[in-house]
Amino acid sequence: DTQQVFAVGREAAAARGERCWIDITPKEELKGLQRADFVWASQVHEERVLRPYLGDRVLTLGHFIDPIAEVRESSLKSKNILFVGGNNPANAEGLRWFGKEVYPHLKSWLPAQNVMVTGKVKDALAGELPFRFLGLVRDLEPVYREARLAICPIISGSGLKSKNVEAFAFSK
Repeated sequence: DTQQVFAVGREAAAARGERCWIDITPKEELKGLQRADFVWASQVHEERVLRPYLGDRVLTLGHFIDPIAEVRESSLKSKNILFVGGNNPANAEGLRWFGKEVYPHLKSWLPAQNVMVTGKVKDALAGELPFRFLGLVRDLEPVYREARLAICPIISGSGLKSKNVEAFAFSK
């Protein structure tokens, strides 16, 4: 079960001079994937990369999205923006970048407390940024309802970010 062709993404990032938080070689990844009965590819590109090595054991599921929440007038008036992220280096790097490169252009009209951050990414940043860190929440629907929009400042990695699909499902 995989959502990424990690080694290929790592090599592509390295070729562009970017850092990548995954450290696995194509040979190591293939060895692991060949042990699986089936491998889930979330994108057709990944299926094309994996099929020569795994044959019919590659299943491409794509992304499905069912609306969870309708757009509400109150959220359109909100000044809150939302970032949802786990404690992984790509999320921490992206949020640091947002805090350094983007937020300075917004802070004259967007107080730091209006940038809501939920998830374990809080553990990685240990008070580095002035934003409102909510940590883990049981139910994301009220948090999304409170936000006008969701951000995804991820600057490394590959593929479609599931946090974007989730935000679309919440009409953000």
